[in-house]
Amino acid sequence: MAHEPERPVIEATGLIKRYGDFTAVGGVSLEVRRGEVFGLLGPNGAGKTTTMEMLEGLRLPDEGSARIAGYDTRTELSRVKEVIGVQLQSTSLFDLLTVREITAMYASFYRVPTLPVEPLLERVLLREKLNDRVKHLSGGQKQRLAIALALVNDPQVVFLDEPTTGLDPQARRMLWDIILGLREEGKTIVLSTHYMDEAEILADRICLMDSGRVVALDTPRRLIERLASASAIEFDLAAEPHASEEERERLLSRMQALASVEQAEVRKDRVILYVDNLQQALTALIGMADRELLPLAGLQTRTASLEDVFIQMTGRSLREG
Repeated sequence: MAHEPERPVIEATGLIKRYGDFTAVGGVSLEVRRGEVFGLLGPNGAGKTTTMEMLEGLRLPDEGSARIAGYDTRTELSRVKEVIGVQLQSTSLFDLLTVREITAMYASFYRVPTLPVEPLLERVLLREKLNDRVKHLSGGQKQRLAIALALVNDPQVVFLDEPTTGLDPQARRMLWDIILGLREEGKTIVLSTHYMDEAEILADRICLMDSGRVVALDTPRRLIERLASASAIEFDLAAEPHASEEERERLLSRMQALASVEQAEVRKDRVILYVDNLQQALTALIGMADRELLPLAGLQTRTASLEDVFIQMTGRSLREG
């Protein structure tokens, strides 16, 4: 007898949130599978936080519905709160409490059984800070504490809203390790970020958002495979600083016609050529540059990325917003 597929742990249908004439989220529908890291990726203002707040039950949608672990966020909010943990984009912590005291205080808010404080803090690498006051923690340590507070009720689903923003590279990587460890324990994690490298490394599936809407939803690999090209060539247009728009368009058209070039575009005085055969395209480009005395300043090659997917779908960068 065939097994029925497991029901998604998060189901959202047609979520809409308006503020006056402004639509912050315009009809988001998605499903999140149990045990996956689900990334919400998009620039600032894309609607990621508002979408998460509606999923968490912190903000009521104007239209649409959401269910977490089978519980409706409108009618069964108390049950939803028992099965989720939330790390907000800016978590206000009580500076004069110790790490142990604030964790115990958060645990006291729940009716469901909570995790022992010391092992929980050890999981987020804060065991040695148990008796330190919150105000003495570094930025990375405060973010790890915020994640510990989100885990205190041993939730099925953990929401992390841009947890690494403003952190140095070492602190970011420590948080990445913690997030991947949570996935190994079977937690479902919804992670919002505007860092494409973070999404590519952490997320099993990515929901690309822009202007309050879902523009694509798939695994990082499949999203990148949607591009016609596997590689990109970049170089500066600094050699042609006074070229008119018409001259630049003619230059791009000639590059577009080069062997193996699928698409050519200019982003902020930098030419990007998407190519399907890197060696052929480089040979053709260098030949063109020699004929037309066009210096290829700052030339570099790279593989296609989620940033390229997003730009091709929306016309703007993930860093814009």
